[in-house]
Amino acid sequence: MSNIFSDNHVPGDFGFHPGHMYRGLFGNQTAVLLLIDPRDGKIVDCSPGAALFYGWSRSELMAKRIQEINTKSPDQVLEEMHRAGHRECNHFFFKHLIKDGSIKDVEVFSVPFLVGEQSFLFSVVQDVTRQKEIEREVKLLSKAMENSPVAMWISDNKGTIIETNECLLKFLNISKEELIDKYNVFNDMNLDADQLMKIKSVYEGERKARFEMEWDPQKVSDSNLPESPKLFIDVQLFSILDQAGTVINVVCQWMDISERINRERALRESEQRLQGYVMNA
Repeated sequence: MSNIFSDNHVPGDFGFHPGHMYRGLFGNQTAVLLLIDPRDGKIVDCSPGAALFYGWSRSELMAKRIQEINTKSPDQVLEEMHRAGHRECNHFFFKHLIKDGSIKDVEVFSVPFLVGEQSFLFSVVQDVTRQKEIEREVKLLSKAMENSPVAMWISDNKGTIIETNECLLKFLNISKEELIDKYNVFNDMNLDADQLMKIKSVYEGERKARFEMEWDPQKVSDSNLPESPKLFIDVQLFSILDQAGTVINVVCQWMDISERINRERALRESEQRLQGYVMNA
């Protein structure tokens, strides 16, 4: 199927042949690019990357209108095209239909492109389905954290806490403002080499890690944690990955096991004393 950027197209008012520039763009094998007629939504050109993403061939896509792909109502789609065409807005989030019937979350950047007296919309489409799923997961996780009886926090991919729950704040006897953006797990001197290696593996893509440790708040450098007794904690970490498999957040759960550890220590000490009595009898 021919398109407006074919070699025999007469470019009207342009001083150069637009096909020379856009043929390279619309030949892109990976980028999802659409050229749309804002008057009726007809897709007048698309890249091979768009065909790959949507599942229809280029000729099939160019036989469609964007209203057949966008899940908004036809009137809403026309309204958004009007906004893009008049430069009122060029950044959108939509849900687009794929040939197999699935729905993808997409981020669209759309700008007007004039050929002669006809204005088209040049749209760059990015698949943000996994990103939206992660946002929903983090939102649900944040709600679950608030109701959790276990101390929890979420960090960025550099190890700095960006969200926590009330249980952790009570656990540490600290305010949210004193902890958020202040504590970084990699500045925690309580960690031994083996524990640090496990933590690094999660931030590098491993899905989870677990260990027990003795934790002294005064051994956390660059923090304003208040003085409090040493604790024994069970630590569990889980990574959250983006679509490319890159870690974007890490969720950590702390469980106070001091009572159990102290009981075990007391039991061992009692056994040692008893053994000493027996040997000296």
